[in-house]
Amino acid sequence: MPLFKRTVRSALLIDFDNLLSIYKRPLLDNIDAWLTWLERGQFDPKGLRRRFIARRVYWNMDNNTHQQTFARRRFDVKLCRAIRKEKASSADFDITIDAIELSHKHRNLDEVIILSFDTDFSSVLLHLQLDGRSGVAMIDGDTLDNMRDTPTAKYMRILDHSIGKREFGAVFGVTFDDVRPATPANQQPAPQPRPVAPPAPKPPQPAPQPAAAFDFKEAARRLSQSARDSGLVYLGKDRIRKLVESLPGFKNNSGRPWHGHSYEKFLAEIVAAALTQFEVGKDKNGGVLLIFRGAS
Repeated sequence: MPLFKRTVRSALLIDFDNLLSIYKRPLLDNIDAWLTWLERGQFDPKGLRRRFIARRVYWNMDNNTHQQTFARRRFDVKLCRAIRKEKASSADFDITIDAIELSHKHRNLDEVIILSFDTDFSSVLLHLQLDGRSGVAMIDGDTLDNMRDTPTAKYMRILDHSIGKREFGAVFGVTFDDVRPATPANQQPAPQPRPVAPPAPKPPQPAPQPAAAFDFKEAARRLSQSARDSGLVYLGKDRIRKLVESLPGFKNNSGRPWHGHSYEKFLAEIVAAALTQFEVGKDKNGGVLLIFRGAS
């Protein structure tokens, strides 16, 4: 086992106007806190550190007063013109163009992180993934719906990693929950409830049932459908997990994922269930992935 984890070479592109509309002043007052959080890769389940080979922030003229604040932290500042409506900016166009240019300029670039809740970046992220780069962007989890396939849910499936609105805000103390007002000093505290008798002991619970069998054919169907919808040929571990972890039996009774198998054996079962649709391969870093070959 290696002593040190690999450092991911990333480009950090920030749609400042978009974030400021959500996080307000705390976003500016705590730049070092959330920047360190990103550098430590704390949004990444593997916890891999990031080294930013490019840092760029995009905003309209109203926010140009913060230029020195970001310049001290080695950011390139991009002033965006309002071309669609008053006080809006063209940050999404500029970020899209810069993401492609950075990908061609830095051939050792591993990843592009776009800090924005705008879901219009799906096309550029797919382009980067097809060129071997990972795509990271922000998701408003409040717009997800377990009953409907929302645009946010579709966008989330494209991403290699997502950064949640509440998760990011928590780094610098911003929450979105309703806060109950404190009791005024001249108001009497509410009366305490009378003690009640302890509840009767619960009847013995039935013995745990064996773990559900995992439907590898349904898993293969989900993976092939995602590959067709997104145009991606290579499916990595994180993407596969997102698509199939909701199926019964994905975790065994001990809580182990991949139906209690190793990840490689799990992929072999997928290949066996899907006939000639998939094969197992490796990426340029030696990681195991699933290659979609299309329906037979």
